[in-house]
Amino acid sequence: MHKVTIITLAPITTASMPHKGNYMDIGKVYDKIFGWAARNGYLNEKTRIIGIAYDDPNITPEKDLRSKACLMIDKDFKEEGDIKKTIILGGKYAVMEFIGPYAELHKAYAWFYGAWLKNNDAELAGHCGFEEYMNDPKDTLPTELITHIHMPLKKVNI
Repeated sequence: MHKVTIITLAPITTASMPHKGNYMDIGKVYDKIFGWAARNGYLNEKTRIIGIAYDDPNITPEKDLRSKACLMIDKDFKEEGDIKKTIILGGKYAVMEFIGPYAELHKAYAWFYGAWLKNNDAELAGHCGFEEYMNDPKDTLPTELITHIHMPLKKVNI
């Protein structure tokens, strides 16, 4: 069981880079986008680290999994090379807090899809959710990593 909060978000503009393949291999893409952001003066205390996964790894072959490494930055920026603007749609979201290794995030999703949606008579909206990484895996133990999983809602009865 995980803590779930319902929030309403305004649209979020991010700088993003695409990734294809195993979701656990996206770290190299984050290294690249962080390098770009540091070189251009975009990193500060307001920077948020976001990941978008477009495919279900239970259905899509690993080599075809699509995702994006994203940074929410507080300034406008010019797209450059693989770095593009990605807009996360605003609206109502269920936000589930997961504490633990990224390799175990699938357990939180299974609980959310299997129990939470059903028990709350909730229905997902037709667009992608996203993950927000609340601490740095380079200086945080895997068991202490905090991830906020945002799932877009069409309806919820709580």
